[in-house]
Amino acid sequence: MMILWIFNKSPRAKAYSMNIFLLKTIFIILTLFLSLPLASEEIIVPKLDLNYWNHKKIKNNNNCYNYSTNRRTDNFAQPGWASGIRLKKSNLNCLDITNAAKKDLGLSTTSYFPYQNKNENTLLALVVAPGIDYHWFRRDSNQLWSHKIGNAPASDEDDEGYLIRNPEKAERGIYTEFCGYFKIKNYDLNSHEQNSGYVQIGNMKSLPKKSLPTPSPAPSIFSNPAINQPPVLSNSKLTLLKYSGRRNPEVNLNEWEANLSQIGKAFFLQLVKDVNKVQNSPNLFHINKNQKNNLGYRGVLFEDELGIYFPPHWSIKLFNSYIYIENNTQRTTYVFKSEPAGQLEQIILNQNVFFD
Repeated sequence: MMILWIFNKSPRAKAYSMNIFLLKTIFIILTLFLSLPLASEEIIVPKLDLNYWNHKKIKNNNNCYNYSTNRRTDNFAQPGWASGIRLKKSNLNCLDITNAAKKDLGLSTTSYFPYQNKNENTLLALVVAPGIDYHWFRRDSNQLWSHKIGNAPASDEDDEGYLIRNPEKAERGIYTEFCGYFKIKNYDLNSHEQNSGYVQIGNMKSLPKKSLPTPSPAPSIFSNPAINQPPVLSNSKLTLLKYSGRRNPEVNLNEWEANLSQIGKAFFLQLVKDVNKVQNSPNLFHINKNQKNNLGYRGVLFEDELGIYFPPHWSIKLFNSYIYIENNTQRTTYVFKSEPAGQLEQIILNQNVFFD
C-alpha cells in the first residue's frame, strides 16, 4: 500500500516519499540488527583447559579466585580487592569472604542450579578453612568441577584424586566449611575459553570488554596490602606452600641461607649437590608425570631465578622427605626420596623467617 501511495503522487513528491520510505526501512533493519547479540558476546560456560592455567607465569601468579572467576590478573587476586576491601585473618570466615566477593563487580550469590546447556551462567563454589584461608571451585562445561590451589597447577581432582562431581562432598582437607554458591558470566572471546570471566577483581580498574579479548593487567603491589599479602621479595626466594587463596609466605633465599645453622647449611649443601646431579644426569632420575597437590600444606619451594644456588627456571620443592625438581622450560618434574631433604624441610618449618 505504501508503494502504491508513493507512485500516485507527482514526480517530486514521489522522490521525496521514496527517500522517506527508504530511510524508515534502513532504520528498521538497523534496529533489528543491533538488537541481535553478537557472536563474540555470547555467554558461555567455559570448557576445562588446564594447560592455559598451568603455564609457569600464569600458574605462579594466579590463585583459586582468579581461576574460578576465569580472569587472569597475575597478582593473586583477593575477594574485594577491586573495591578497596583488604581482608585480615579475622575475616577468614564464610560471611566476610562472601561479602567481600559480592563487592567485586560481576559476582553474585546464588543457590545451586543444575547444568542445562553451554550458554548459561557459570557456577562457582566457596569453601573456607576458618581463620586460615579460603578456596574456590568452578563448574566447567563438562558438568564437572575444577580448581587451582594457590600457585600450584589447576586440577579437576579433589584431595583423594577423584573427579570433582560435587564440591560440597569432595575431599577438601582443612577447608571444612562450605559457604555457598556464586554465579558469573563468561563471554565467548577465544577458542580456549579461558580468561573470559566478566568480573572486576584484583588490580582490574573496570569490567572487561565483552566482545574483544582484554590484555591481562600488569602485576600490581598495592600501597596498603592486606595483612595476608606479603610483598614479593626477590626472584630468588623460598616459599612456604600452605594457602590456596592467600599469597603464600616467602623469604629472600640469600638472606635465609645466611641465617641457617651449621647443620642446616650442611643439609642445604646436600640439596644443591642433588639438584646438580639431576642437571648433569637427568636420565638417571625418575620423571613424575602426575604430581599431586593437595589443599593445605604441600611443602617448601625454592625458586632461584638469579641462579645463586640452583639453575634458573628450575623449581625445587621439598615435601615429606621427597625432592621434586621441576624444569619449567621443559615442563618436566623429577622426584626422588632424600632423608637430608626431609631434615632440611623440618628445619625450615621450625624457623620463624616467613612473613605471614
